Amino acid sequence: MLMRYALVIILLFGGSRCDFTKHFNNFIRKHYGQEVQKSLERLDVAKNHWGRLGSFGGKLHGGSVIKKRPIIFVHGITQAASAFLPQRHYFKRRGYHTSELYATSWGDGGKTLPLDITITCAFFQQIRRMIEVVAHYTCSKVDIIAWSMGSAVTRKAILGGTCADTNETLGEPITAYVSFIHHNFFQNMPSRKTTTSFYRPNSISVYQREGVLKVDTFLTTGGVNHGSERCPLEENICNRINSMYCGSVLLKELNSQKHRYEGKSSFALYSPNDWIIGRRCCGRECGVLPNANASIAIAFLSHLTISTDTVQIQYDMLDHQSYDAKLDASACALANPMQMYTRHAVLFFLLLGIAYCKFTKHFNAFIKEHYGHEAQLNLERLDVDKIHFGHMGSFGGKFHSGSILKKRAFHCYDLVVPNLQPVIFVHGVMQTSSAFLPHREYFKSRGYHNSEMYATTYGDGGIKSPLDVNITCPFIQQIRHMIEAVVHYTCSKVDIIAWSMGSPVSRKAILGGTCPDTNETLGEPLTDYATILKVDTFITTGGANYGTERCALDVELCNEISSVYCHSTLIKELNSQKHRYEGKSSFALYSRDDWIIGRRCCGHECGTLANANASIAVAFLSHMGIAINTLQVQYDLLDHQSHDAKLNASTCAVNTV
Repeated sequence: MLMRYALVIILLFGGSRCDFTKHFNNFIRKHYGQEVQKSLERLDVAKNHWGRLGSFGGKLHGGSVIKKRPIIFVHGITQAASAFLPQRHYFKRRGYHTSELYATSWGDGGKTLPLDITITCAFFQQIRRMIEVVAHYTCSKVDIIAWSMGSAVTRKAILGGTCADTNETLGEPITAYVSFIHHNFFQNMPSRKTTTSFYRPNSISVYQREGVLKVDTFLTTGGVNHGSERCPLEENICNRINSMYCGSVLLKELNSQKHRYEGKSSFALYSPNDWIIGRRCCGRECGVLPNANASIAIAFLSHLTISTDTVQIQYDMLDHQSYDAKLDASACALANPMQMYTRHAVLFFLLLGIAYCKFTKHFNAFIKEHYGHEAQLNLERLDVDKIHFGHMGSFGGKFHSGSILKKRAFHCYDLVVPNLQPVIFVHGVMQTSSAFLPHREYFKSRGYHNSEMYATTYGDGGIKSPLDVNITCPFIQQIRHMIEAVVHYTCSKVDIIAWSMGSPVSRKAILGGTCPDTNETLGEPLTDYATILKVDTFITTGGANYGTERCALDVELCNEISSVYCHSTLIKELNSQKHRYEGKSSFALYSRDDWIIGRRCCGHECGTLANANASIAVAFLSHMGIAINTLQVQYDLLDHQSHDAKLNASTCAVNTV
């Protein structure tokens, strides 16, 4: 146990960080000066904002060969370059290298609350300079993927002109010529009803000017392209000059251009269920990108998951087929129509038949045999996979009963037990199991297999507004049944990582007793040392452990019985226990800058966990960031050194499937 704490302390205070490579830094200093190099690398973010990195990208040495068109990632408000760690990891798995993936940070990285942020000319200058430097460094056009407010910031950086707040001159458009061909591919394309729709521009016209094109494909995810529906004008973020208010000078300028200027091609991915951005902004869909090749609406994705759960779509929207983007005269030739058609065809088939993850056939068969077909359907949640485009309802399981992992596998009867203790991930409100795709990918990179990582989905996956969701007994039963099934299936204790509202849901599932809303009996605690301990390590990230600070009692989310209100019957029961009950060990990771949870709840730090081994406060991380930017800490808090979790014979069933 001491070693586990030592690993976490080393990571907290001396962990490795990502930033520009030495080769890239030397290039910037030589051509742009020391001040520009420092402003782009943003070591202040990496040093002062724990869990974040201020930049990444660059060649390892002068002999590094760039084979793919470089991508620049642009984060959203209160974020930093580290918001794109899941994308960077995915693109590296698909063949990209460090020299082809770049990001810097604009803003203060999360110090200022979102509502207090004013979009300034300095933000545009930061991203514009980054585009210019990467294009110069790689001698290549670039692709850009921008999320949330990063979309508006990047679009202005590309468009140039003058800043509305300071009247400073940015310069000419970076995309010296823009559109290239008129086509009707999307006009006749079928779409999945209720899940995916295509916003079709009336026409895409040819428009060309002399110059050098520096941006090939521009892609926005969850972008405030027409603003945010929920803008209160009295807040800085919604001012009338530079802001996400749909009538601001900035957005009116960006959306009044008659031709595409963001790149040779441009796409938008947005969700009508993104309650941060909203649906209608000044009479338009908020996330639609004017003059784009396509603006694609994907239902049932949140503001976070429209970025993290569409990584494969983002990858397929980029043109990887030919690297002919050198910045010379040949770069100004019109695109080959057939190449463009091929890209759209790939996207079309992806949207119609996107691959999704679920329980393995072996795990499903086990659940059916021991718990019945109805229990299997309830845990696998195929309704989420089929109805909520881009989401998955579950994952986990062995591929066959003979699955043997490489290290220290042991047998419980004829059931082969995994070497690594299984981890169950529990999502938050409005989410599904797909919220943990970054975790699953990270843990797989550290040696975990499908048979050691599990998740199910409670709730409707985001159909309801979060304010209309309360913690019901079926939510708690769902997670309790999942824990029981995985323990039975693997013949092992389990670890649990729960995010946001998933923390009180999981804690009540483990504690048992009766449901406060229905008085239904759940059963005895799952961590009863007198009988058997089924949970080894419990970790909560951004958990509503003492509730949320901003609870208004007139909404379901904050009712007085079973909710995240700090005085609710549920929260009071969970925090009144005299001893740790969530597992043999328990930890909490929370941020005082998480404005979703807040800081003070009924006299306690909202995110601390009663009776935990440690509650670790991490500054400058958002509600999303505390979950995805602390993956290494979460991994190191689990005890991977010995798999001594074999359960007694009465608990383990013979697996004959």
